[in-house]
Amino acid sequence: MSIFSKLEYMQGWTQAEKQLVQLILSDPTFVIEMTSRELAKKANTSLSTVYRVCEKLEVGGYADLRFQIMQELPRLDQDVANYDEPFCADNTDYEVIQTLASLKKETIDETASLIDLNTVRLIINRFEQAQDINLYTSSRYRNLALDFKFDMARLGKRVHVLTEVYDQELAVLQTRRDTLSIVITYAGRIREVRPILEYLKEHGHPVLLISSLWDNTYKKYCDYHLIIASKEAPTSEKIGQFSSMVSLQFIFDVLYSLFFKRNFEENLKLSSSKKLWSFLNLKKDKGEQE
Repeated sequence: MSIFSKLEYMQGWTQAEKQLVQLILSDPTFVIEMTSRELAKKANTSLSTVYRVCEKLEVGGYADLRFQIMQELPRLDQDVANYDEPFCADNTDYEVIQTLASLKKETIDETASLIDLNTVRLIINRFEQAQDINLYTSSRYRNLALDFKFDMARLGKRVHVLTEVYDQELAVLQTRRDTLSIVITYAGRIREVRPILEYLKEHGHPVLLISSLWDNTYKKYCDYHLIIASKEAPTSEKIGQFSSMVSLQFIFDVLYSLFFKRNFEENLKLSSSKKLWSFLNLKKDKGEQE
């Protein structure tokens, strides 16, 4: 995760820590140009607050914080200014094309930086163990989820895409020990998400939460957490979901690719259409016999 994403979206800061974080976000060059003591004075806080913030950011002290900011600052300066309204009526067609291209590239870079390697490896382990994958999402992400379902079906892994409330409630109640549940929500505003996660947590079922950093309310219910790039505001007042859609698509691509890589030669053979359908029919026949 990038240092600026942590500063902007992490929760649980004390009031003194908030003052310091807001100062850094308002002008990151303060960290580069000032000593830790000078920065504390500038933020009207204490030196110990500076070091507590460094600890929460999981950096190796103030010098490491300075180094990371120096590395990431050039890319931050190139970021698209407004992810909710990346273009306006006065833009030329060429400007719109170039702006969207930049936005999507930045989104992929941001999403990649938010992926923890150890976490994603554990998720792929779960994919291998799971008999079924239940994917809970809203209609907004349905098409992306269906593409992921098809990709995984090519490797003989069943994914059930659940967008309707009734289907979601039924699937939750029928969840087995060998089922992995994936819950997707951008900002935790879908009211059905909480009872789904509460039930799965209470009954010890493994859960992968894919969400933005706008709301960390549901993290306590999940075993694994992957983060959607969180540049868009968690409201409907935007031209389109240009960034969040690209981010989620990238996450799906990463999960599919890493799962494919685990048994590369076998999956390469399996993904050919003739062998695929024969494999799926075999699984279906076995299921009916059981």
